[in-house]
Amino acid sequence: MISLLVLACCCLIGTSYAYFTDTETFEGNVIQVGTIDIELFESQYSREEVVTDTDLIESGKHYQDFLAVEGEDVVPGQMVPKCPYLQNLGSSPAYVRFRIWVLKAVDEHLIFNWNPNLVGEGKEFQVAERTELHLDNKVYTQYILMRNEPLPAHSLSGNPLVTVGLKPETTKENVEFLKNNGYLDGDDSKFTITIGGDAIQTYGFDSVEGAFDIFEDLPPENKHD
Repeated sequence: MISLLVLACCCLIGTSYAYFTDTETFEGNVIQVGTIDIELFESQYSREEVVTDTDLIESGKHYQDFLAVEGEDVVPGQMVPKCPYLQNLGSSPAYVRFRIWVLKAVDEHLIFNWNPNLVGEGKEFQVAERTELHLDNKVYTQYILMRNEPLPAHSLSGNPLVTVGLKPETTKENVEFLKNNGYLDGDDSKFTITIGGDAIQTYGFDSVEGAFDIFEDLPPENKHD
């Protein structure tokens, strides 16, 4: 019996421009500058399972407690509910994307169950782009999922991911290899999946692809966490 604990480390990355949080006044006229402000949370529920956004957001407050139970002693073939959402708290629409990364050696033994109702041609999110990420002298597999249309102000995205689990063919030897080579956390056989979200203004861009091409080239001082 293989025992693995899935730990979800939810990394909130809300990105905006520094000059998007101001009020400008000129000759008695007040111009309110738009804001871009996103919040990322996870739930055990897919979009189709919850009636209201309020209920869905409330469920996110208890996800870590849920995962502490459901993510313990995971065996090959077992899937754990993991549904990330982006909420646009700002006053302006924004192009958004999810980034999901995990150590490359661990990723080889995982199944990511993308939401078939929300991911694919003509749907809310594009098919996940699989890339390689080098961070802190470690190699990760990163999945990037861009939302085709802007996320309106004061609204909630769907969840492009539904569940994560170990491949059925994962063996005890596979787990021992990961542990012995430092890919798992100590003697607890834990690994971390990190989820991030990015947002950028829609004005000036014709597509989400064009917006995030520019986003990658922005200097750090023009990005906010």
